[in-house]
Amino acid sequence: MKKSIFYILILILLFFRVAAIAEDDKNKDTPVGMERIQVGDTHSILVPQGAKINKEGGVLIIETIGRYAARRFYEIEERIFKLESTQEGLSKEVQELKESLIKKIATDSIPK
Repeated sequence: MKKSIFYILILILLFFRVAAIAEDDKNKDTPVGMERIQVGDTHSILVPQGAKINKEGGVLIIETIGRYAARRFYEIEERIFKLESTQEGLSKEVQELKESLIKKIATDSIPK
């Protein structure tokens, strides 16, 4: 009787230990710039953040690293061009404000 209770306790402890190990695998640290995509109930795939994933039938098609890099460079280049044009517009506005301020100071300092 005591042996059977002992074996049952060992089995229960083993079960909880295996469950804890399985839970640790699910919560693996994901490196910066990457994301974990769940595939089915048991597997996950580590892909770059923002990678396009298409599902055709039962197959997952992940964007190749070359296409991903090219797409990201193109997106970054577009953002840089937008920032440069915004900066040029702001520089013109600052210059106009400086000129109007100089005119304002010059007209206010002239005695009437």
